[in-house]
Parts: sequence; structure tokens; C-alpha cells
Amino acid sequence: MKVIKNLVSENKYSIKCPYKMNPTRIVVHNTANDASARNEISYMIRNNNKVSFHYAVDDVEVVQGIEENRNSWNAGDGSKGKGNREGISIEICYSKSGGTKFIKSEENAVKLIVDILKRYGWNLKQVTKHQDYMNKYCPHRTLDMGWNRFLDLIKTEFGNSNIVSKPVVELYKVRITASVLNIRNGAGTNYEVNGKITDKGIYTIIEEKNGWGKLKSGAGWISLAYTNKNTNLVLKSKKVNAKKGLWFRSSANLNSKKIKLLPYNSEVTVLHEKEINSDGYSWSKVIYKGKNGYVADNYLK
Repeated sequence: MKVIKNLVSENKYSIKCPYKMNPTRIVVHNTANDASARNEISYMIRNNNKVSFHYAVDDVEVVQGIEENRNSWNAGDGSKGKGNREGISIEICYSKSGGTKFIKSEENAVKLIVDILKRYGWNLKQVTKHQDYMNKYCPHRTLDMGWNRFLDLIKTEFGNSNIVSKPVVELYKVRITASVLNIRNGAGTNYEVNGKITDKGIYTIIEEKNGWGKLKSGAGWISLAYTNKNTNLVLKSKKVNAKKGLWFRSSANLNSKKIKLLPYNSEVTVLHEKEINSDGYSWSKVIYKGKNGYVADNYLK
């Protein structure tokens, strides 16, 4: 994909990228604000903070600020840390508010990551997250939506069955009831706090231990005493029951973009059921081969 270059000048190398680098991995971030990729890179170059990154990606374009053969101060793991010294750092824009701009930014980041993987002969093991290097819940919105989901998007884009992510068995979903809920490294209050949940949102639990639940995103463990388990939120698998196939759409209405015609008997994972639209149809939000979309619910079995 096309990359716009707005590179740090050599007279700022000592601040932004002082070391030559032979990259061994990718480090994924979310910006935690709503600026464009061009603005992110421009601000990074303009200030004199020892904070830097190679790429910023938004819903329109990819902008590069540092050459891949120089390091960036992105991971918070010190002057000799592998994230800072060996990682190609990518900031995904519009993560503060989320929505369609962030989703498209994430899709463009996936394309950039696949391009990097192919150029270096890497696989999915080389895709890491900021959280792997320090006690920071980043990339925050990508983690909230599911890290394994993001890896699956990369795998699908790559189109190579040799890139395999570890399957995750989902137990159930919960809604957070506390205004602030700590995320910890392990199942108990004696473990270090990794981050906090403040949105009273819905989260997927993949393991349960002594009243604690492990988050699907990989962020850590939460106390289930501050959640409501809702069996209606358990993800279900259904199959297409339309002989001529079923359109997989971008939103829940007949006028939305057709993404793909799903063959008869193909399997989807249902996220939300029975969203009634003005067209009179009952719609379900589903996942098909790592991508989110909508299908008419009455053609599922």
C-alpha cells in the first residue's frame, strides 16, 4: 500500500531515533486520541520529547516518520529494550472515540503489517503489542475489541495458512457493574494492577478461577463480583440456511454495501441478534472469517 513519508530530520536523530536498527518485530499501538496520521507524525517530529514511532495509520492513509533501519522510543522498555531497539512501531489513529474511522484505521494498519511481514519474511509471532513491553493497556481499543480478533484479521489478509493464532475458547460475556474495575495480572487482589475498565461495557471471559475471570483481550483478570453474567451474550455459531446464499453486509439494512455472498451452510459467529431495522427485517451482527458484518437473521439456522 502507498506510504507517505514525512521523516524526522537527521538533526533530530539524537532525540527521536539515535540508534541504527535491525528490526525483529512489529509493535502495535493505539494513539488514544482523535488526530489524523499526518497530524500524529507532524507532532511527533515537531516536539523534543523522547517519544517516537515509525508509522501512523488512519482511515485514509499511512504516514511514515522514521526509517525502519533506525529505532524509535515507543515501547517504554528502556534504552536496551527489544520494543524500543528492535520494533517497527505502528500507531493506529482515532482510538479515543472509536467508530467507523477507527475500524477503517485498524483495517489499514492490518494491510501495512502484512506488507511488513512479507518484506521481512516474518509470521504472526513477530506481531506484538505495546502491553508486552510495559505495564500499559495499549493498544487500548484494539485490546477491548479482542487481540486475537486483530491477529485473525492479519492472518486473513496475509492469506497464508502457515500463520496460525492460538484458538481461544470463549466461556461467556459479562457486563461490568462497577464505575472503575481493576484489571490484574492474575486471579486475585495480590496481583499487580495492569489497567482499569471505566466504561461499564461488555467483555468476554475465556477462563474462570476463584471468582475471577480472564479477559479475552489478554489484558488480564477481573473480579467477577463486579459483573453481571448474561447468558444472552454468549456467542453462538449459526449456519446459513438460504439455498442461494446470504449477503454479508456492512450494516443492518438492505441498502448497505454487500461485502460477500455467504454460501449455503457456511458458519458465522453471532455477536448481537435481532436488530430490527426500518426495512422490517431482523438482522444479526456476525463474524465471518475474522470480519464483522450483518446478515438477515431469518436466513440463519
